[in-house]
Amino acid sequence: MTSQQIGPAAIVPVPAADVLDIRGRRAIVGVAGTGWRYDMRTDRPSDDTHIPVLAELDYYRAEIKRVEALAVLVPIEHVWIEQPADETAIWPGAADSAKGPVSLQAPPIRRARPASQPQPATRPRPASQTTRSAGQPDRIGEQAPTPEIPDQAPSQQPAQLSSLTGQRVIVLSRGEVVRDLRAMTEAYRDGRGNTVVNVCPERDWYAWAISGTTPAPTAYPINLVWVE
Repeated sequence: MTSQQIGPAAIVPVPAADVLDIRGRRAIVGVAGTGWRYDMRTDRPSDDTHIPVLAELDYYRAEIKRVEALAVLVPIEHVWIEQPADETAIWPGAADSAKGPVSLQAPPIRRARPASQPQPATRPRPASQTTRSAGQPDRIGEQAPTPEIPDQAPSQQPAQLSSLTGQRVIVLSRGEVVRDLRAMTEAYRDGRGNTVVNVCPERDWYAWAISGTTPAPTAYPINLVWVE
């Protein structure tokens, strides 16, 4: 019997109206039945009807450069806050895509996957150009073609690791769950032959684009890294 790898808690969408401390939180905006926009951040609201929301890059630019950023006021019922399931009760309206097609009444629960999980790439076998009956020649005097034996399975390329660079990741290390990180590289082998991934805090990841300051990477074994 194989043991199942236990990962970090899922990310649960919580209606913004139910969250007290809202400034700087990861947010989802959207309209039921239409779609959802991720990678947003919230600012402190000035009333109970709208939430100031801005793209993460603009949020971090304002934080790093200490400048004002223009936020869009979104009706509070169209804003959800992303929270780990171990820190909040799962909202009854949240659907779980791991269990099949979801409802469009609210953003779905998002579950992390291991960075070490391979993604097999398959290459379909080309379809035959023509179809002939086995043993029947095309013209008089031609030799009958050899009957075609179908492949038992489509040819497969070697399994590849998930694409990681730029992805928001979680690290599980010594019982601690570290979130709000970004992968700086794909998986590679270090000097000791271990498969690792370079990771940095998300703030440093955005500072790389805003100020050109290259983050100081931390190399984590790939089995400790999960992709949100």
